[in-house]
Amino acid sequence: MKRKDLRAYYSTLTGNDADFHVVIGGYHFIGVSASSMDAIHYDAGQLIWLKKQLDAAVREDPAKPVFVIHHEPVRDTVYGSSFYDGWGITRFSAILRQYPQVVDLAGHSHYPLNDPRSIWQGAFTAVGTGAIYYSEFTVEGLRAYHPADSDDTASCWIIEADKDHNLRLRGYDVNEQKLLCQEILKNPADRSNRDFTPAKRKAASRAPAFEDGAALKVSPTFGGCTVSAPAALSQDGMPVVLYRVYAKNSLGLTVAKNWTLPSYYRAVDQKTIDLTLTGLADGEYTVGVVAENAYGGQSAPIECKVKISGDNAFVTFFARIAQLFRNLKDFLTHLFW
Repeated sequence: MKRKDLRAYYSTLTGNDADFHVVIGGYHFIGVSASSMDAIHYDAGQLIWLKKQLDAAVREDPAKPVFVIHHEPVRDTVYGSSFYDGWGITRFSAILRQYPQVVDLAGHSHYPLNDPRSIWQGAFTAVGTGAIYYSEFTVEGLRAYHPADSDDTASCWIIEADKDHNLRLRGYDVNEQKLLCQEILKNPADRSNRDFTPAKRKAASRAPAFEDGAALKVSPTFGGCTVSAPAALSQDGMPVVLYRVYAKNSLGLTVAKNWTLPSYYRAVDQKTIDLTLTGLADGEYTVGVVAENAYGGQSAPIECKVKISGDNAFVTFFARIAQLFRNLKDFLTHLFW
């Protein structure tokens, strides 16, 4: 189906044009859909139209937020919008930077809405909307990474405004029918209200921590082990987004490492985190796990000793070289996919 037909179909379903400007409860909502021309995603006429609508909304009341809705996030704003992530666009950047009132709502990337990087503030405010089906991540050089349970995810924002135009954003897990998160945005039309800049969010973050006495459960396998760690505790109200596991040899050198995502993007109570290590030669190792927040803050590790039965070090070395080339191939595939 051609884009012009899709736009017409949208109008029959909603009663609005595919590019629309409506006022609800005194707040302006401006939506921009893909161009009717298949070769141009958003054409020059749409950009001119968008600026005119923003000017009209701001003239009516410059002290109120104005909501702008489109599919892809603006480049280098919310989590998932960087050039490397592959989903951000620059078409609206120059226009939106002129309007501090703008609250820009976009999705496309499927990056989780309750990740603290999914709300961004600068010249305007951007909010990543997650997705109603499956979640996506960038982790350790892997873009468009989908964990095994990502298909079980569905989330949305519920946004409320008070009399002073402050916004309450509640992230909702549609499948679990529970809240994932809640954030308060002071009236974003006021340029001084910018609590969600990346620098301020990082400064406000605190590394997660394991409870006192937390211990690992390690089960050796041939050439590796499986590790079960208790879930770490957030120290700042932001989710724990990553767990890292490593093995050190008798010299204290890290000889194997791995990571896993906890299910922080779902409203589930995860008590333990399971990780694996492979490619270990015969010997005794110190195995450790650290928990990490969205800004790289790491907990103190919990560690234990484990005896591994595996190949000799010579065979293991060449197995690691082969894995390195496989990882490089995966990196290049994701980079240019």
